[in-house]
Amino acid sequence: MRILILYIASIILAAVADGCIDEGFKITGHSAETVSIAALLIIPFVHKYIKGWGWYIVAYLCLRVGSYDLIYNMIRVLPITFHGSTSLWDIVLMGFNPPVIAEMFGRAVFLFAGIIIPIQQIK
Repeated sequence: MRILILYIASIILAAVADGCIDEGFKITGHSAETVSIAALLIIPFVHKYIKGWGWYIVAYLCLRVGSYDLIYNMIRVLPITFHGSTSLWDIVLMGFNPPVIAEMFGRAVFLFAGIIIPIQQIK
């Protein structure tokens, strides 16, 4: 459970950091970014990878896909399904142009998978 909390905290802090930096709050953004990276770096010291680390990377990526853009858009006070035009991720999503309900369902599936994987790895 510790790893799940650290992953979620890291993703939230990374999204807050990027949002703050883009809004001009550089010190706050860089501070949040530092704490986000620190949360990821302490994971090997507080969690023993029982079944290997591959599933944990998948879990982190699922959590990030499911929540990062939503948190970033909330910090920047943008529409919840806003996609920028500079990152490769946003360009790919704009190319698909999914309906809002489909995008939210997809994000929910990724969030669910990202939460379930670490829980299944607990012994």
